[in-house]
Amino acid sequence: MAKRSYGTGHLYIKADSYYGRWRTPDDRLLNRKIGPVRKVGHPRWSDPRAGRASLRPAPGRRSPPALPARADRHTVLETSESLRRQLRLQGSRRSYLENVESMERVHIAPRLGTKELSRLRTTDVEALAEAMLTAGLSPKTVRNVISYLHSTFEHAIARGWTVANPVRHAARPKRRRATDADPDLQFLSVAELNAVIRAIPDEVVHRTPAPTRQADAAPLRRRRPTSSAPCCVRSSGRPP
Repeated sequence: MAKRSYGTGHLYIKADSYYGRWRTPDDRLLNRKIGPVRKVGHPRWSDPRAGRASLRPAPGRRSPPALPARADRHTVLETSESLRRQLRLQGSRRSYLENVESMERVHIAPRLGTKELSRLRTTDVEALAEAMLTAGLSPKTVRNVISYLHSTFEHAIARGWTVANPVRHAARPKRRRATDADPDLQFLSVAELNAVIRAIPDEVVHRTPAPTRQADAAPLRRRRPTSSAPCCVRSSGRPP
């Protein structure tokens, strides 16, 4: 059976319902339920041929952008390398360039690097994020990788290498607010709390205060000795 052109499809009946099947511009084959099958004369009956016509491009309407030829299609890794060259040309910081190169080499290339842009799905992106979290990476690291992957597809759209960005609707870890509880924080159960209370002694404990630095200091300074000689009295000039 010949492959249908982009933007066209057909209707079929399954379980007393109309279903539509058509191919999207990014080479995905969609299948959707249109509605129940109604007999002729029903107030809401519609001609199935009208449904077939709705799956065709309207006259005078711009046709969706065509995908590049198979030989010219790019992979995720090729697009990421192209984006890094553009960032280097734009004068991005060296630390940022090293960071995106590490994200590409460690996380993106092993799982998604060989995939063609048009073949990558949102579920593939979410599977990458889930695998990173399972490996023990922080949510912030996962968000950074997904954000860079989003920029990679936006770069591909600007170059005309693809027409859709599957990362746009992918779920990613949310940012933790300052008021949120720490997920690693553990609370005592009621039994553990009662055990702690029972371990506290009932009697009053008197502690001997520790010696202070002043107590350990050298003895007090000796007082200056006073002279035993009589004080000199200024003579008034009168005889005794």
